[in-house]
This record gives sequence, C-alpha cells and structure tokens, in this order.
Amino acid sequence: MPTQNQNQPIHFLHLSDIHFTAGKAWDADPILRALARFIAQEVKGGLIPDLVAITGDLAFAATADEYRLARDWLDNQLWPALPDGFPRDRPLLVPGNHDVDRRCVVQGVRHIQDGLLATSSQDAIASLLKDDGEREVALKRHAAYLDFHGDWLGEVQPLPWWRRRIEIDGTHLHVAGLDSAWLAWRLAAVVAEAIIASPRVGSESFDAHLVRGGVRLLGIGAVAALLAFGANRVGLPLYGILAGLGVGGLAVALAAQPTIENLIAGISLVADKAVRIGELCQYGDALGTVETVGVRSTRIRGHDRTLTNIPNAVLAKMPIISLTRRDQMLIRTVLGLRYETTPEQLRTVLVNLRNLLKGDPRVAPDSARVRLVKFGDSSLDVEVFAYVRTADWVEFLGIREDLLLRVLDIIEQGGTALAFPSRTLYLGRDGGIDSIKARAAEASVQAGRGQGSLGEASIETTT
Repeated sequence: MPTQNQNQPIHFLHLSDIHFTAGKAWDADPILRALARFIAQEVKGGLIPDLVAITGDLAFAATADEYRLARDWLDNQLWPALPDGFPRDRPLLVPGNHDVDRRCVVQGVRHIQDGLLATSSQDAIASLLKDDGEREVALKRHAAYLDFHGDWLGEVQPLPWWRRRIEIDGTHLHVAGLDSAWLAWRLAAVVAEAIIASPRVGSESFDAHLVRGGVRLLGIGAVAALLAFGANRVGLPLYGILAGLGVGGLAVALAAQPTIENLIAGISLVADKAVRIGELCQYGDALGTVETVGVRSTRIRGHDRTLTNIPNAVLAKMPIISLTRRDQMLIRTVLGLRYETTPEQLRTVLVNLRNLLKGDPRVAPDSARVRLVKFGDSSLDVEVFAYVRTADWVEFLGIREDLLLRVLDIIEQGGTALAFPSRTLYLGRDGGIDSIKARAAEASVQAGRGQGSLGEASIETTT
C-alpha cells in the first residue's frame, strides 16, 4: 500500500518456485544460470527494479542444506546481477508450502492436538492457542527458513504473520503477510480430530470419516476463498480462473462419480441407521458383523472370520436384516410323530408341550403355541412356535438346546416317538386269468367261424 508520490511507478521483479534441492548445486542448473544472466542484461538495459519478490517454495524439503544452496545463489548470482548498492532488505523472501519441514508438521500438530483434547473448557482452549510456547512448537517446522531469512536480513521474521515498511524514493510501501491458507487447512485437521476424540465417536467409524471429510471440505473452501481473494488483489483474472476450474471440476466430478455415489450411499446408510458398527446383520444371502462403515465401502466380518469389503452403493441396494436389534429370538420347529401314535397319546403330548413353553420364564407366554398342523408323508406333523426373551445369540442357543431336550423327554413319556421317513408296502397273491371264461370265449369264436358270421356272432359267457 504505497503512500506519497502516488504517480511514481514502483518496479517489481518477481521470482517464484525456485525449489532448491539438496545435492544439486545452483550452478548445475542451466535455468538458474540463464535467469541470472537475463536479470543482469535487463538491468544494464535500464530496467531497474525497486523491489525483488522471491515467493513460494525457495526450497523443496525445507532442509538447512537447501537453504545454504539458496544463500549461495543469492550471493553469487542474483545479487551481482542487481544494480550496485541495491538495499539488502529489498528482496522479499516469502516462503511457500515446500518451505515447511514436513517431518515436524505431524509432531507439532499432534502436540497441540493432545493439549486441545486434554481440556473441555473453551477458555482453556483459547489460552492454549495463545501460549507463546505452543506457537513456537507450531512454528518449529519453519526453523530452517527462519535461520536462512534471519541470516540474510539480520533479523527474525515472525512467521506465519509478518509486516514490513519499505521506503522507495519517498514512497512508503507497507507489506504485510499472513499464511492464512496454511492456517485454515491445518486448523481444519485439528478441529476434526478434536471432534472425533469424543467418546461417542469411534476413531474408525463412519461418523469419524464424515467429520474428517466435512471439515477438510470446509478447509479446502476456506483455502480456495483466501487464494481467490489474494489473486484478485494482485490483479489476476479471477473469473477466467474460476471458469477454468469449473470445467476442470466437471471432468473431476464425472471421473469421481462412483466415489461420490458410494459416499452418498454411506451417508444414507448411517442416517437411516440401516447398519451400525458391531451389529450382526444379514445382507443378501450372507451373514456377518459390521466392523466399519467408511466413505467408500463397508467392512463386514463373516462367521468364518473372513473380511468382506462391500461398496456402499451396492450394500444400499441389498435387503439388510439387523439380527442384533431383535428384542426376542424365535424357536420354530416341526416334530414328526409316528403314525402309530393314538389320538389320546397325541393329545397328551400336545398338552405337555404347551405347559412346558408357557411355564418356562425364558419364553414369552403369549407367543407360545403347539399345534398339529398336517398329516405328513410319513409322520404326524406338530409345529412348536415360541419367542425366547433374549437378544444374545449364544444365550439363545443354550435355551433352545435345553427346550428341545425336554421336548424329547415329553415325547418319550407320551409313549410315542419321532418318525423316520418311511413307506408301508402291502403284499398280495395274483390269481391269474379265469380259465372257464377263457374256454367259453374260445368256443364261441370257433362256432361263429363255422357259420361264416363271426362279425355278427353273439358271444355268451358262462357264469
């Protein structure tokens, strides 16, 4: 923001994304050598810069070796190419995302995150973020850049926010910087993990994935808005950039259609509570326990301990039966009694079975019924139907086993037994053909032939 001498132009030389890499000397890069020669020629031609801005990614991995290469290039190539007496503070060395030591990012963020998660008070959280020590941990990732910049200027630049006032031929230039895009992105991650730390949210549950994804989208939106604001301030064609991003976004959306479909299906599954973590459910013809519901797929552990990953879009189209949410469990079986069982024996067995179910406290009495349902191919079929008051599968198996054994005792006490699939064969002697009637028929036919009237002959039978 210049003041005074408003009509006097200020000439900027802008260099960006140099990416000094350890093990690769600046003089081995023909582009950097050509860049220094080009600047020297322009200066000799009369184009004198008032300010040099070197922005975005001076280094590649933010190591001290890379900044030594940067300092060597500044001293031996760029500085000699600039006009004699060029002020030392005129090069603005603005860091980019590669000027962050990634090895320190995770450690620093986790340190602050642990502090945030250890307290529930909003005032305590605000105090933690204002603490100089915590900010120092957050800025540790810039240590190599800070050393490089301080060595160049002889002063420390308080990243990620800073300001400077430069006077150029009577014009005061105020320069301020805030790494707001970086702050928005990193703060989004910290907020997401703070929410997930709640006991009600599992770290690998769909809710956790949804929180992370939603906060990241908000972070991306904030970063995009800040970058768009910055681009507009420096005069870049914002609407053209947005139009290009719109076309690119359409292409990405088409390519990501299956992912978006799975994401929406996962949200619908969780919102509708069709599946829950830890539930035993039947999906299609398979049975298993839900372990995780992710952004793209759901993991289900089968009874044979195999792990199945089913895309959410596919699972959403299946009939899903939740077995865990049953308040009671059903016993339903058909007993086949032998056909030799008399009606009185059958009545005795039916009465005793009904008393068994209605007298057991583990069985819901209103649901218990025992009925003769049909005459089967090889047995008298009796249906036993009852609900057991439990939702635990292992407990249900024990109750069902006990009741079925007691059913066998009642059948034996009734003097009958369970029938095996069988058939009854009735054997008889074949009497053959009646010989008297056969001889009478033959004689009648012979008589008709003798008279020539076989077709009109009347055949008499002897009884």
